[in-house]
Amino acid sequence: MKVTEFARRAGVGADVVRYYVREGLLAPTRNPANGYKLFGSPHLARIRFIRQAQALGFTLSEIRGLLARMEADDCPCNDMREQLRGKIVENRIKLRQLEERQQMMESAYANWDRVSSSHADLGELCRLLEGIGTLATPA
Repeated sequence: MKVTEFARRAGVGADVVRYYVREGLLAPTRNPANGYKLFGSPHLARIRFIRQAQALGFTLSEIRGLLARMEADDCPCNDMREQLRGKIVENRIKLRQLEERQQMMESAYANWDRVSSSHADLGELCRLLEGIGTLATPA
Protein backbone atom coordinates (compact mmCIF):
# COMPACT_ATOMS: atom_id res chain seq x y z
CA MET A 1 0.00 0.00 0.00
CA LYS A 2 1.12 3.58 -0.65
CA VAL A 3 1.86 6.18 2.02
CA THR A 4 -1.64 7.66 2.24
CA GLU A 5 -3.38 4.29 2.52
CA PHE A 6 -0.81 3.05 5.00
CA ALA A 7 -1.19 6.20 7.10
CA ARG A 8 -4.97 5.81 7.10
CA ARG A 9 -4.74 2.19 8.24
CA ALA A 10 -2.16 3.08 10.87
CA GLY A 11 -4.33 5.94 12.17
CA VAL A 12 -1.69 8.62 11.62
CA GLY A 13 -1.10 11.38 9.12
CA ALA A 14 0.94 10.79 5.99
CA ASP A 15 3.44 13.35 7.28
CA VAL A 16 4.02 11.19 10.36
CA VAL A 17 4.77 8.20 8.14
CA ARG A 18 7.17 10.25 6.01
CA TYR A 19 8.89 11.55 9.15
CA TYR A 20 9.36 8.03 10.51
CA VAL A 21 10.85 6.98 7.16
CA ARG A 22 13.28 9.95 7.23
CA GLU A 23 14.22 9.06 10.82
CA GLY A 24 14.92 5.45 9.86
CA LEU A 25 12.10 4.00 11.95
CA LEU A 26 10.26 2.64 8.90
CA ALA A 27 11.91 1.22 5.78
CA PRO A 28 9.36 0.77 3.01
CA THR A 29 10.10 -1.10 -0.18
CA ARG A 30 9.95 0.69 -3.52
CA ASN A 31 7.77 -0.08 -6.49
CA PRO A 32 10.31 -0.66 -9.29
CA ALA A 33 7.92 0.70 -11.91
CA ASN A 34 7.32 4.12 -10.37
CA GLY A 35 9.53 4.39 -7.27
CA TYR A 36 6.57 4.81 -4.90
CA LYS A 37 7.11 3.75 -1.31
CA LEU A 38 5.20 0.60 -0.46
CA PHE A 39 4.16 -0.56 2.99
CA GLY A 40 2.82 -3.90 4.17
CA SER A 41 1.49 -5.61 7.28
CA PRO A 42 4.91 -5.77 9.01
CA HIS A 43 5.12 -1.99 8.70
CA LEU A 44 1.70 -1.66 10.35
CA ALA A 45 2.87 -3.74 13.31
CA ARG A 46 6.03 -1.66 13.52
CA ILE A 47 4.26 1.72 13.45
CA ARG A 48 1.81 0.53 16.10
CA PHE A 49 4.75 -0.45 18.29
CA ILE A 50 6.33 2.97 17.71
CA ARG A 51 3.12 4.82 18.58
CA GLN A 52 2.47 2.74 21.71
CA ALA A 53 6.05 3.17 22.90
CA GLN A 54 5.74 6.93 22.36
CA ALA A 55 2.49 6.93 24.34
CA LEU A 56 4.41 5.31 27.20
CA GLY A 57 6.97 8.11 27.13
CA PHE A 58 9.74 6.54 25.08
CA THR A 59 11.64 8.93 22.82
CA LEU A 60 12.16 8.19 19.15
CA SER A 61 15.85 7.69 19.90
CA GLU A 62 15.01 5.08 22.54
CA ILE A 63 12.53 3.43 20.18
CA ARG A 64 15.11 3.35 17.40
CA GLY A 65 17.45 1.47 19.74
CA LEU A 66 14.75 -0.99 20.74
CA LEU A 67 13.87 -1.67 17.12
CA ALA A 68 17.52 -2.19 16.22
CA ARG A 69 17.82 -4.76 18.98
CA MET A 70 14.69 -6.55 17.77
CA GLU A 71 16.06 -6.63 14.22
CA ALA A 72 19.25 -8.23 15.62
CA ASP A 73 17.10 -10.92 17.30
CA ASP A 74 17.91 -9.48 20.73
CA CYS A 75 14.77 -9.20 22.84
CA PRO A 76 14.80 -5.81 24.61
CA CYS A 77 11.76 -6.59 26.78
CA ASN A 78 13.54 -6.67 30.16
CA ASP A 79 15.46 -3.46 29.43
CA MET A 80 12.32 -1.80 28.13
CA ARG A 81 10.49 -2.76 31.31
CA GLU A 82 13.29 -1.23 33.42
CA GLN A 83 13.23 1.94 31.33
CA LEU A 84 9.47 2.13 31.83
CA ARG A 85 9.92 1.77 35.59
CA GLY A 86 12.30 4.74 35.51
CA LYS A 87 9.81 6.78 33.50
CA ILE A 88 7.10 6.00 36.07
CA VAL A 89 9.33 7.30 38.87
CA GLU A 90 10.16 10.44 36.85
CA ASN A 91 6.47 11.07 36.19
CA ARG A 92 5.59 10.71 39.86
CA ILE A 93 8.21 13.33 40.73
CA LYS A 94 6.91 15.67 38.01
CA LEU A 95 3.32 15.16 39.17
CA ARG A 96 4.30 15.97 42.76
CA GLN A 97 6.10 19.13 41.59
CA LEU A 98 3.09 20.16 39.52
CA GLU A 99 0.76 19.61 42.46
CA GLU A 100 3.00 21.78 44.67
CA ARG A 101 3.08 24.50 42.02
CA GLN A 102 -0.71 24.33 41.64
CA GLN A 103 -1.21 24.77 45.38
CA MET A 104 1.14 27.76 45.43
CA MET A 105 -0.64 29.34 42.48
CA GLU A 106 -4.02 28.87 44.14
CA SER A 107 -2.69 30.37 47.36
CA ALA A 108 -1.30 33.40 45.54
CA TYR A 109 -4.57 33.84 43.68
CA ALA A 110 -6.65 33.55 46.86
CA ASN A 111 -4.48 36.15 48.63
CA TRP A 112 -4.14 38.54 45.72
CA ASP A 113 -6.81 40.88 47.07
CA ARG A 114 -4.47 41.78 49.95
CA VAL A 115 -2.45 43.80 47.46
CA SER A 116 -3.93 47.12 46.46
CA SER A 117 -4.40 46.75 42.72
CA SER A 118 -4.25 50.46 42.01
CA HIS A 119 -1.11 51.22 44.05
CA ALA A 120 0.76 47.90 44.25
CA ASP A 121 4.50 48.24 44.57
CA LEU A 122 7.24 45.68 44.31
CA GLY A 123 7.47 45.32 48.09
CA GLU A 124 3.80 44.39 48.41
CA LEU A 125 4.05 41.84 45.63
CA CYS A 126 7.19 40.34 47.14
CA ARG A 127 5.50 39.98 50.53
CA LEU A 128 2.54 38.28 48.84
CA LEU A 129 4.82 35.79 47.13
CA GLU A 130 6.90 35.24 50.27
CA GLY A 131 3.70 34.48 52.14
CA ILE A 132 2.94 31.51 49.96
CA GLY A 133 6.43 29.96 50.18
CA THR A 134 9.21 29.60 47.72
CA LEU A 135 8.77 28.15 44.30
CA ALA A 136 10.09 24.68 43.71
CA THR A 137 12.88 24.49 41.19
CA PRO A 138 11.26 24.21 37.75
CA ALA A 139 11.61 20.81 36.12
